[in-house]
Amino acid sequence: MAKGGYGWNNKELRMIKKPKYHEGYHLVGISFNERWNIVQQATKQEIGRYLDLHNLRKDALSTGKWKWENRKKCIPWHAEMINLRKTWRLRYGTKLSQDQLYRFDRNIAHYDIKLSPKTGPGCFSIWSIRDQLPNGYVPVQRNTILHYSHADELGNHYFYNLELIDSPYLITFKRDDKHLASIIPLE
Repeated sequence: MAKGGYGWNNKELRMIKKPKYHEGYHLVGISFNERWNIVQQATKQEIGRYLDLHNLRKDALSTGKWKWENRKKCIPWHAEMINLRKTWRLRYGTKLSQDQLYRFDRNIAHYDIKLSPKTGPGCFSIWSIRDQLPNGYVPVQRNTILHYSHADELGNHYFYNLELIDSPYLITFKRDDKHLASIIPLE
């Protein structure tokens, strides 16, 4: 096992680790608040815009104390940064393929897990049917192997858990879900 005992190989680590330079931009000290496999979906113009917004926000908040006027000035910039990250997650979701196996590389809280109904598209919380599930049922955790099933018209992504392949419920992620970043293609 490599790097911390998680069984990651070097290729997977390179995919997640943020480089010092990308598209001609120096990224040291910049927090995208998103994993690198999602940020890789950005165009050069989007990264430049994100860095401009990041610097504007940083400068506005560093002048004086954290006054409400400074924070109010940053709201539109922050909203645009959120929109850029959401766009990158959408692009990452469209690249998911049925021919590929995926690994979930992060633990997910049970209240964040969504399942699909047995008979059609949609998603609901695991709390809705907890009395119907076996004791200790955990549909997805770190190192779970997933197989991409399909996407519905709304863009929701459906996955089979290969360890629970006989389960009538598919694991569902919304089209811009923050947990999409944790779904890594297996080589």
